[in-house]
Amino acid sequence: MAITAARHWRVFAPFASILVLFGLWSGYWLWASAAARERVAAVRAELERQGLTLTCGSESHGGYPFRLSFSCNQASARGADGSRAGAERIEALARAWDPGHIVFLIDAPLSFRRAHGDPWKITHAPAIASLVMRRRHMNAALTAEHLVIDAPGGATFTAQRVDVNMRVPAESPAADPIEPPSADIAITADTIDVAAPGLRPVRADALQAAATFSRLPLARPWPADVRAAARAAAASAATLTINRLTASADAVDVSASGKLEITPKGLPSGRISMHFNDIGLLFSRLAAHGVLAPKAAEAAAGLMVLLTTAGTQGGKPRPVDLVFKHGSIFWGPFRLASHGPLF
Repeated sequence: MAITAARHWRVFAPFASILVLFGLWSGYWLWASAAARERVAAVRAELERQGLTLTCGSESHGGYPFRLSFSCNQASARGADGSRAGAERIEALARAWDPGHIVFLIDAPLSFRRAHGDPWKITHAPAIASLVMRRRHMNAALTAEHLVIDAPGGATFTAQRVDVNMRVPAESPAADPIEPPSADIAITADTIDVAAPGLRPVRADALQAAATFSRLPLARPWPADVRAAARAAAASAATLTINRLTASADAVDVSASGKLEITPKGLPSGRISMHFNDIGLLFSRLAAHGVLAPKAAEAAAGLMVLLTTAGTQGGKPRPVDLVFKHGSIFWGPFRLASHGPLF
């Protein structure tokens, strides 16, 4: 009889093992879900301490058994300066065994308004963002299709698809910032249209860029406006290095690379080397868009072709530099504009 009872127990052993594993996993998920709730509350409290308040019309936690999820409907954010931002719905998802990798699903429309400013409105197909937080770095990515940005004053920006990827260093285990702080960013966009009242619309077929921001300012709270951001960048000697930029529009192809910084006096300084597939076609397109008069475009094209091909083998054009110095912007031999300090 004892032998028969033991055999019967062995029949139920697999089922009992499943129940034990189910119980252990459920316990782990409950612990992880509670930790996620605490983390959301801690992030909200820290942002509010820095002057940014986040609220939801309704919110929920869930994802059992294999995910951790947080949904926020009618999400809104309010800054201490009175600026506002909002989104129809944001959902954050993470695998229960890898809470350091969070996927965000973002439903349009989005809105943004500076204090005493006109609103920005952003629409797109449901966008996907990813945030990977590891011990020594953080990776972020965003993909949005059918993007439309309505800016104040009637200007619009549209793109068939935009992909943004960013990598930044995280804090060390000792909570000391890694020096020098930096961020690598890569952007890819297809079928870009820009329109503004009084100007002829501009279209770019494709855009790819890879850049590095070095010596990023670490001041808290975050700069309230562009002037404050420029001042902080100058104080930390931050630099923008364009490792690679390529764009194509109206059969004109351009590639560029270079470095920019802001001097302690608030003036941009640096040089960007630009190479065009056809200088003559570039000026022809500028004339067609009303940027230059036809005769001026023809004369400028002739001068630039002469300057970029003189002494080269086979007439292959040399790059043309876009130079920022002493409050002026030069493109080759032409002074495009003069300006005052950024702050």
